[in-house]
Amino acid sequence: MWDTLVVIVGFAVVVDPLLRRIRRLSQERRIARTVAALGTGGTVRIRCDARFRNAGGKRHRARLVVQAEGAFLSTVDGKVSNLELSTPAATVEIVNDLSMVLCNVDGRQLEVLLPADEDRLLKAIADVLAR
Repeated sequence: MWDTLVVIVGFAVVVDPLLRRIRRLSQERRIARTVAALGTGGTVRIRCDARFRNAGGKRHRARLVVQAEGAFLSTVDGKVSNLELSTPAATVEIVNDLSMVLCNVDGRQLEVLLPADEDRLLKAIADVLAR
């Protein structure tokens, strides 16, 4: 029994760092493909969180769709549906420290929280929204 436990723990010690490295490399490749697609004007879907500031609401899982026609946000639970973020009436502010895009939409502030520590992705989205 102890032999089996030692083998399992030893296997976990060796495999865990490899799996972490593979996950990190996969995420870096996915981010690079997303940034490249944003640069060429392709359609990109990014999983994120969203909430209206000062509304007492919680974060909602959302999907940010960025395409040539503009940027649209829709939440998974349907609270916000196809909200257009790149209209001339909407102002956009980028908060690099929090990986957040802050938009004024119809007089309400909407926080779109992107995956953390992805500066390239945040800058690419900011460039698209600024057009």
